[in-house]
Amino acid sequence: MATNELRYSLNVASGNENEILYVTLHRAAGGKNGPVATTLVHGGFSATGSVTLSETDRKNLTAGELYISIATKKFPRGELRAQLRPN
Repeated sequence: MATNELRYSLNVASGNENEILYVTLHRAAGGKNGPVATTLVHGGFSATGSVTLSETDRKNLTAGELYISIATKKFPRGELRAQLRPN
């Protein structure tokens, strides 16, 4: 039975952790930009938690079409990106 729970553990190493604004989950294939599905972290540099994905987003994850974006004060539209793959 498939679950729609996405568990995450994020650790972002930065010279100045206070510069991180947020970490967001987006819908798009690798190399493409997509809309925000949800915000995972507001500020800080690490977080552990879970979110419940919609059925569509669960399918997007399976297809490799979800990614996280880390926004900083210097790059508020996103400095780092990581495409997600199911485990």
